[in-house]
Amino acid sequence: MEASSPQNRSIRPWIIAMAHRPMWCSNDFWCPSTDPFKQTWEAIFNEHIDLYVAGHVHVYERIWPVAPNGTVLQKNYEDVTTTVHICSGSAGNIEIALQAWYDPRPDWSAFR
Repeated sequence: MEASSPQNRSIRPWIIAMAHRPMWCSNDFWCPSTDPFKQTWEAIFNEHIDLYVAGHVHVYERIWPVAPNGTVLQKNYEDVTTTVHICSGSAGNIEIALQAWYDPRPDWSAFR
């Protein structure tokens, strides 16, 4: 991707992507581990995107930097080498979002 070339990174060091569906969230109803969207795009994102902001789930959640298999790479956001995922948690329809949380919270979920 041209935007992530070293020359362009020196001008714009952050690449941020936004979309409706999150790739990571600890709610099995909205983010099943077999989601084809996640499987298709995550490898590309981890190489080129610094921050991914999504909606869809009407609760806030922030994910630690993780490998595609869910391994937590670090529990801070300093010098991150992979995509940081945030579910924006906009207000709205509560649907069944609070009923399908993974319990206990997964290690890769920094805050929800």
